[in-house]
Amino acid sequence: MLQKNKSVCQSLLLIFQTDAPGVIVENKTFEKTIATRQIHSTLNGNPEVSTCKWDHRTKYSGIIRQFNETKLELTIPTVPEDKRYQDTGEYVCTAENGIVGMNGQLQQIGSGYVISNAPPVITADNNSTQYGKFGKSTKVYVNVYSNPKYSEINWYIGNTLLGSDKYVMKDEPAIVKDVFHGVVVQLDGYRVSLTIHDLREDDFTNYTLRLSVGSPNIQYRVTLESASAPETPSNFTIISSGVASVTFQWIPGYNGGQLQTFYIEYHVSGTNSWMSHEIKSSNNMDLQNIYTLSGLQDKTTYELRMYAKNIFNQSQHTEIETITTVRKGMKKR
Repeated sequence: MLQKNKSVCQSLLLIFQTDAPGVIVENKTFEKTIATRQIHSTLNGNPEVSTCKWDHRTKYSGIIRQFNETKLELTIPTVPEDKRYQDTGEYVCTAENGIVGMNGQLQQIGSGYVISNAPPVITADNNSTQYGKFGKSTKVYVNVYSNPKYSEINWYIGNTLLGSDKYVMKDEPAIVKDVFHGVVVQLDGYRVSLTIHDLREDDFTNYTLRLSVGSPNIQYRVTLESASAPETPSNFTIISSGVASVTFQWIPGYNGGQLQTFYIEYHVSGTNSWMSHEIKSSNNMDLQNIYTLSGLQDKTTYELRMYAKNIFNQSQHTEIETITTVRKGMKKR
């Protein structure tokens, strides 16, 4: 009789023992060709609960989307094949049965990680135009999300494969940014870079990255533009002077890869303040340019110098040239 009563008490204890739900969500890997994708969760608690709220998060805890589905099995909404990589992330199931858990909260969560395999993706945080400085080394780079990782890296100018000592190719893990289902997210990706040494004028061109992971290749083009100041104009020479004018010539230097504008600065010899006059804009280099500066005083000695300027900076000044204007009534010399 005592033993029977003990068994009854134990049964009653089990009936009235309550627990907050434990939540377990499976980890899954999907190939890009799989259109229907399901994730399963398991809930253990007393009283039992058979529903949960689902959301999709990045590895770095940002919420990407929330689902209306409340079943223990989540069917991920179908998207086009080229967007399925965006299903990658943490899937969180939140459940409650009215019992406070060990965490002091009614809501209990569990999560599983989903990997959606896909070809390499050129992420949204890339810049198709990048900059370098003439005579310096620079690095062009492309951020990539790839799971599994690409197997081969090649850089090209046109159809020419780059491989000389002038170039250094590298890739390394990096946190990259892309857009998953309309939300900007951080991802574990890669930065693929090409270092170009001693930049010359013809290095400012288009570079194409090709990544191999089977067929076809994934490619992305980067345009390298110059962020250099123009070179100092050369052969700055005064040709002649008139009563109120001076005519001079010069040859433009390298424009730094941008439209350059020339300026002549002048003042009366013995004074300190320079006056500046914009001459012209030009992208034609190695061509002799001639210009006449007017509005000067007669029979006056002037010092002149010039420089070039683009959107990034200005060149050094030329050497100073000195000339005296013609006295009124005299012929131009």
